[in-house]
Amino acid sequence: ISRFLYDGFHMPFSDKTFDTGLLLYMLHHAQKPDVVLTEARRVVKNNLIIIEEFEDLDANHTEEMDKEKQAYTALGLKENFYHNNLSQEYFHALLTNTKFNLVRTRELPTKTDKKLKKILYIIQIK
Repeated sequence: ISRFLYDGFHMPFSDKTFDTGLLLYMLHHAQKPDVVLTEARRVVKNNLIIIEEFEDLDANHTEEMDKEKQAYTALGLKENFYHNNLSQEYFHALLTNTKFNLVRTRELPTKTDKKLKKILYIIQIK
């Protein structure tokens, strides 16, 4: 499996290139998650699998943000760090508004003391 970095607005692939697409822990880094989802729909033929974490929006996450910035810097992305505190409700509305066929959701276990939910979404592309 290859990974790639892109600008968040246009995936450098032809329409329906992949049978299945994975968006893992990345939508909260997208400036426009709706655009990422639209692009994923364009390049995927059948299924889209998303895993996203939803944090307690009232909690102070300074230490975690610093760790994420360090990881971004290690990838050479220090100038482009972006973090969007998506709520689970907003994300569900986003999937509904983009007319995805949500086949299954499931809360996954977490291995942290942080107050967060890790949710698996399986989407069928129409």
